[in-house]
Amino acid sequence: MSSTVKIILQARLNSSRLPAKAMLDICGMPSVAVIAKRAGNLGDKVTVATSTDLCDDLLCKVLDRYDINYVRGSLDDVMGRFLLATEELDDADTIVRLTADNLFQDNDYIRKSLAEYNRLGQEWLGCGGPNIDLPYGIGVEAFNAGKFRQYAREFTDAYAREHVTPPFYRDKFIPVPCRENLTGLPSGFGNLRCTMDTFEDYCRVAKAFNAAGGDPLQVSWETLCEILKEQENDL
Repeated sequence: MSSTVKIILQARLNSSRLPAKAMLDICGMPSVAVIAKRAGNLGDKVTVATSTDLCDDLLCKVLDRYDINYVRGSLDDVMGRFLLATEELDDADTIVRLTADNLFQDNDYIRKSLAEYNRLGQEWLGCGGPNIDLPYGIGVEAFNAGKFRQYAREFTDAYAREHVTPPFYRDKFIPVPCRENLTGLPSGFGNLRCTMDTFEDYCRVAKAFNAAGGDPLQVSWETLCEILKEQENDL
């Protein structure tokens, strides 16, 4: 569908539910570095979209330490940050949106999602959630850069600016996200939770990474899901 794909990871330190979760330790690394490196572990580049707020100065120091690209924009206008991070793209290009509280997805999962996005020919695709038998917290969104810019001009309400993609699924002319099972994905993960909204979530995710052993940047998302499933069954 497009000649260029850009992966954007939104992150900030002033989360209300779990403050500074982007700095929490996962196998000796800050979680924001883990997800950024995992999202590009097959070679695709990842850019972190963070804020100019003083609280994110520390976050940027961490990103510099791990040689991760980033842009800084408004704390509350996340949509504006995405515009800044993708200003070099053509309208036909594709933006991939990730959030820093979802650590399991890797470059393989992102590429599978993009393959489905291209197959369907939609302007937006959400690949994640229980309806396709995947854990809560492994979602990937892919969308057309030109359509996103149009929405950024038209939508000024705080909810859309903070959450970036509500205009896509509020616009009746845009198809709803694909709920078919992506080709080749394993089944049986739909009841799992692998996001980091709470400290309990963090403990669950960190435990899965620790149990996987080896390199946390290279362990597959399927392996992490299998470990999480085993841990849940043991409770």
